[in-house]
Amino acid sequence: MDENMELQNHLLVAMPSLRDPNFAGTVVYITGHDEKGSRGFVINRQTELMLSDVLEQSKVIAKGSPRLPDRVFIGGPVDPQRGFLLHEKAGEYAASREISPTLCVTLSADVLSRMCRGEGPRRRLFLLGLAGWLPGQLEAEIALGSWITVPGTEEILFDVPPEERYDYALRQIGISREQLEASEEQAGHA
Repeated sequence: MDENMELQNHLLVAMPSLRDPNFAGTVVYITGHDEKGSRGFVINRQTELMLSDVLEQSKVIAKGSPRLPDRVFIGGPVDPQRGFLLHEKAGEYAASREISPTLCVTLSADVLSRMCRGEGPRRRLFLLGLAGWLPGQLEAEIALGSWITVPGTEEILFDVPPEERYDYALRQIGISREQLEASEEQAGHA
């Protein structure tokens, strides 16, 4: 791990030249960056799948339980059958890990059960799978120009529509998608 590069609670914005189908056009929220590597979630690939359907299929909740309005996101190519809840810090749950003073990732069903009862975090994303990098791998990809880093905010996670998150993240650092594409063309990457 590059000691000078702190990526937890930051966004990775894929450069237009990044062609890997798992990451082309994505915004990734980094939830962990340490000597073991880096972990995070793609936050702009929402599916048509409803969280209630996933929970019923996996028998976390019974059929006919109150419906949750949440849509499921594709969080990344690692462990695509595993569910993760990225949420505001609201209550104590088993298997929660703090990402920032106000954000957590929870892997346990207790938070989902509470959500079905109208309790638990209101600001949340349910994601299947995650993105992961070995130690030094993400730093190398950033150095090669595959990603731009942007500070993460709760606003982009919970208030900005998923289809607008890429452009919104770029605006946070004062550039547009068009400017980014033009700069890559000038540099000969595209």
